[in-house]
Amino acid sequence: ERGRGVFHDLFGANPAGLWPSEGSISPAALEMASSTGFRWAATDEILLARALGKSVRRDPEGIPIEPDWFYRPYAAVTKSGSIPVFFRDHRLSDLIGFTYSNWRAEDAVANLVGHMENIAAVCPDRDNCLITIILDGENAWEYYPENGYHFLRQLYTRLAEHPQLRLTTMEQFLTEKSPEPAHAEKLVAGSWVYGTFSTW
Repeated sequence: ERGRGVFHDLFGANPAGLWPSEGSISPAALEMASSTGFRWAATDEILLARALGKSVRRDPEGIPIEPDWFYRPYAAVTKSGSIPVFFRDHRLSDLIGFTYSNWRAEDAVANLVGHMENIAAVCPDRDNCLITIILDGENAWEYYPENGYHFLRQLYTRLAEHPQLRLTTMEQFLTEKSPEPAHAEKLVAGSWVYGTFSTW
């Protein structure tokens, strides 16, 4: 609640959703997020895989082999209602966070967009295929030339003009789509690191 208050003071509106610390979720945490007024939460793919008893298997190019259950949000049912939960593509997020800073901006953008084109090509339902990219906390841009200016400018220009990929936000996606329910008891407690709290 204090964090929402600080956000409102700075931006004049409440935040729509949240990435909890280290992407950590649990049924209890999602209940608190929902009852506090957040409209969505996000975490890592590993927690979705654990919840569904699956693994995110990828081909040699890093593209998930079974994208039908992966690239979409799920609605966690809590006592105060349901809250959509987004699960990030860990690999793409880490490429931006830890790899592309050492590449030429043109090459990094071409590589990332190429991965997204390949994902879109294998998604069985293109209209409901959401590629979620989230960087966790650390400031990746301080490692990029000019704080990521060239990479970000070229990336957004390329995506804005792309004939098949469409930029969106979680809020925009939810306005257009209805996430599949995933009862809270199926969700596991953990963070993006190994899907557990073992690091802490």
